[in-house]
Amino acid sequence: MAGEIDASEISGRIVLVGVSATGLATAYATPGNGRHTAVEVHGQALETILSGYHIRQSRETAAVAILLTIIAAAGIGFCVAKFELIAAFGIGLAAAVVVWSGAQFVFNTWQVLLSPLLPTGTIIANSLLLMLYKYWFRQHKARQTLQDALVLMRSSEQKLDSIITTIPDIVFRLDASGRITFISPAVVRYNQQPERLIGKHILELVSPEDKQKATYRINERRTGRRATSDLEIRLNLISSDGEPPVEGQFFSISAVGIYKNRQASTRAFVGTQGIAKDIGQRKHLEEQLKQAQKMEAIGNLAAGVAHDLNNILSGLVSYPELLLLDLPADSPIRDKIEMIQHSGKRAADVVQDLLMIARRSVKDHTPINVNQTIRAYLEALEFKQLAKDHPKIEIGTELSEDLMNINGSAVHMSKVVMNLVHNAVEAMPAGGKICIGTTNRYLDTGLDGYERIPEGEYVVMRVADQGVGIPGDILVHIFEPFYSKKRMGSSGSGLGMTVVWNTVKDHCGFMDIQSQEGEGTCFEVYLPAARNKELAVKNRIVLQDYTGVETILVVDDIKEQRDIAVRMLSRLGYEVTSVSTGEAALTYLRQKKVDLVVLDMVMPNGIDGLETYRRMLRSWPNQKAIIASGYATSDRVKEMLALGAGEYIRKPYSLEKIGLAVRHELDRK
Repeated sequence: MAGEIDASEISGRIVLVGVSATGLATAYATPGNGRHTAVEVHGQALETILSGYHIRQSRETAAVAILLTIIAAAGIGFCVAKFELIAAFGIGLAAAVVVWSGAQFVFNTWQVLLSPLLPTGTIIANSLLLMLYKYWFRQHKARQTLQDALVLMRSSEQKLDSIITTIPDIVFRLDASGRITFISPAVVRYNQQPERLIGKHILELVSPEDKQKATYRINERRTGRRATSDLEIRLNLISSDGEPPVEGQFFSISAVGIYKNRQASTRAFVGTQGIAKDIGQRKHLEEQLKQAQKMEAIGNLAAGVAHDLNNILSGLVSYPELLLLDLPADSPIRDKIEMIQHSGKRAADVVQDLLMIARRSVKDHTPINVNQTIRAYLEALEFKQLAKDHPKIEIGTELSEDLMNINGSAVHMSKVVMNLVHNAVEAMPAGGKICIGTTNRYLDTGLDGYERIPEGEYVVMRVADQGVGIPGDILVHIFEPFYSKKRMGSSGSGLGMTVVWNTVKDHCGFMDIQSQEGEGTCFEVYLPAARNKELAVKNRIVLQDYTGVETILVVDDIKEQRDIAVRMLSRLGYEVTSVSTGEAALTYLRQKKVDLVVLDMVMPNGIDGLETYRRMLRSWPNQKAIIASGYATSDRVKEMLALGAGEYIRKPYSLEKIGLAVRHELDRK
């Protein structure tokens, strides 16, 4: 050292001698404590060697590194699977920092070299791979979910389309201006094609009468309870193929506003959706109900009036018959009495019309042939007088020779023919031809005419004229009592067409009408055919067929009715007594037996005919009786007949009517 260093300073030490001084200046980064020169590095190395306290890297260290790598891989895999990408990336970065810091701490503390490269590389590589896989998996799952959603959406659309297709109501959607953007296929029922209605304003379909009502309620902006519900309007669904429109069809509209968000505002309003329900049938039924209620009210009135009129008319019908029996054929007053009797009978016919309107007619239906009824009417004096009064009217017939029978009343059906012919005559003031026809007809499906006629086998009677026709607004009222456009008092009682309707209904029949103004009218009456039912043979009746000598008790609360019955039955040879109440009849029977009791059904001042008959049967079970009333058949009359009473006769009496009823009951075993 050229004497520059004292020997005592290096005694017992290892001295490193360099050929240059470069090792003193250049510094190197070391894992432990920063930067050191080469001399310091060598010195530290020698000190470590000499002290035995040196850096170690054993097999256990490698195993620990591998274990840390596995833990790091599992941990980063869990984090990537559990957390979102950013959170997993942050956790991986934090894990790498922990590994490096831990390796340095171990090195500084225990001089054990634990390499952080493998765990760190594993964390980084595993993170990237797992993140890429997770991203790919999410994209794949999103695509699969989207495909499933599309399949479900298509399925939902198909279900919705099938539901909308099967809904008979019209589902619609409008834009903010009220133009149709969607309408369901149900509109095809009204000769419309949905695509042809797209773009039309909804008010174009509304009848002019209802446009004002519909303007602010079809293109609805309100929601919830304030939204439009059950708005009744008429729609004119104009056909796209040139067919006439379905005018005035009633619909019930329910609609609600649609908004972009839940908060309703002008800017957020996008349109209206709703449903239109056809209520034409309901309106028709409502009209039928009103008509039925009206007819019921009129019927109740008619029944009461008819009862009172029958009692009043008895003198005009019955007494002239008794007087004519006593008058010689050449009596000068015979014609006058016959005129009184004829007027009384015509008045009685009006009463019978009232009873028909009340729908309380006697249902004594038997097999009849409509052809015979028509021929009998055309041979009657009344028709001959009609033809004489209208010489310009020509009557023709087209009667089917193989016409089936019906179950009904010849008298009532004759009134149907008469009233239809009278109506046809009045429709042709300038003359023309009336055709009366009959035919057998089988309907294999229901017929929608003036009313719905169900399938079945019918006898059809047709009366067609060449008259002025019936306007549509009048046609719906034609069967109402006293509804007429004719001058009051010039064409009968005003009950003719009402009698036709009620008689047809009493026969379980149906009506159809075809009429065009200026082209005439055709009435068709559909009556259920009665197969295998033979016509009853009507024997000629003479006075001796209903005379007798038996004892009879007449029970009636009206004196005039008692006197008429007593006079008629006495004239027929019977021994007759009369009383005014049911109680008096029971008292009389306790004192003296009679062969037959003629019981009035309605007696307001005491027990009625039914209760009287019940009490009679308790004491005299075999007592014969017949029922008399100004009313038509009622439930109490039917009950009395079920108890065993004989025939039912309606006032006013005629000699033949009361005589036959009495004789039949007396002869019945």
